[in-house]
Amino acid sequence: MAFLYSLVRVVVKKFGGKLLQNTERIKQVAETVVQDKRSGQEIVCVVSAMGDTTNQLFNLARQITPTPPIRELDMLLTAGERISISLLSMAIHSLGFDAISFTGSQSGIITDPHHTRARIVRVTPVRIRDELAKGKIVVVAGFQGVSENREITTLGRGGSDITAVALSKSLGSNECELYKEVGGIYSVDPHLVHDSKKIERISYTEMVELAALGAGVVHPRAVEIAERNKIVIRVRSLNGEVGTVIEEQQAIEKPSVKGMAVDEKIAMVTLLGVSRTSGFLEQIISILAEHNIPVRFFFHGAGDEACDLSFIISEDDCDCALSLIENLSKRLTIKQIICRKDVGQLSVIGSGIGSDSHILSTVFSVLSKDHVHIDAVYTSEVRIALVMKREQTDLAVRSLATTFGLKK
Repeated sequence: MAFLYSLVRVVVKKFGGKLLQNTERIKQVAETVVQDKRSGQEIVCVVSAMGDTTNQLFNLARQITPTPPIRELDMLLTAGERISISLLSMAIHSLGFDAISFTGSQSGIITDPHHTRARIVRVTPVRIRDELAKGKIVVVAGFQGVSENREITTLGRGGSDITAVALSKSLGSNECELYKEVGGIYSVDPHLVHDSKKIERISYTEMVELAALGAGVVHPRAVEIAERNKIVIRVRSLNGEVGTVIEEQQAIEKPSVKGMAVDEKIAMVTLLGVSRTSGFLEQIISILAEHNIPVRFFFHGAGDEACDLSFIISEDDCDCALSLIENLSKRLTIKQIICRKDVGQLSVIGSGIGSDSHILSTVFSVLSKDHVHIDAVYTSEVRIALVMKREQTDLAVRSLATTFGLKK
């Protein structure tokens, strides 16, 4: 029996919240699942909460208190996926197929203890395997797990993508299907550039950069798990359109721009006249890290006794970061602290572009002609990130999309 079961192809299919926003759409998802089941697949569905349910639950908590305890917040937010899994399981049953729904903890998704931002430690999908062996379709709640001390945890926004790829790995599948409303990855967010091209294939590295820098179609942590375990991600739509394949790719052509991402929810913190005492940079970075405030870019000007430095963080982290820096100024001399919330980040993505002087020159030339002032720029092998006034990001992204052929 175990040998026969190992020959069956297990496919993990993740369905986003917009595809599940009402009962009619849940029935459509069930029909898609059943059709693939008829073709011989053993199916595990990972689902998000219906529509805007997670935001609605979060707003309920904020109506009670502006600072809800994070343990109780996780207990509340995971209710959304429990509704989705039960309704989808019912819809599959109504079509004549056996299905069973599991929460994250029932699925064996073990996480670290950090509420609202947990990371998966391991997956032990014993119950999932048992039900697949009985011929059932398994429906799993995404976004959630359980810690070693049996506390319910959540993986953060977009965490259902992480659940799906982690389950693919634990079930021995080399592919994972992510069904999204948009049905693929676009070179630029269609809300910004309405005629942007759909990307047919993209490397893990390029996708991680796009996802981390503002293109929210796929969670970057999900792509990182896929890359480590050589799992191909297929981003699809319910209507059968050709989507996007995320996979390992070898660079055989000259560097080219694959896509762009815009993030308007950032802030630039600048510290003027920072005393250059021993370990001053380490103190600043460490205190931000201790409070889980990611620093995207850190740069400073040289000086014998004092220097100016700036860093880019999420706008949501700005108030906390300022409070930490103000406390730190009791130990370090800092003449002035400035926080700018009027900035945005435009990131140009493509394998090898960060070291290609022609592409860099083209970017600067185009933006100069449009009178776009660049406050900061930083590069990596696959990224050119530009910080500018938020009001100029729309103009910049449209001009660069035209220049680099990212429109249809």
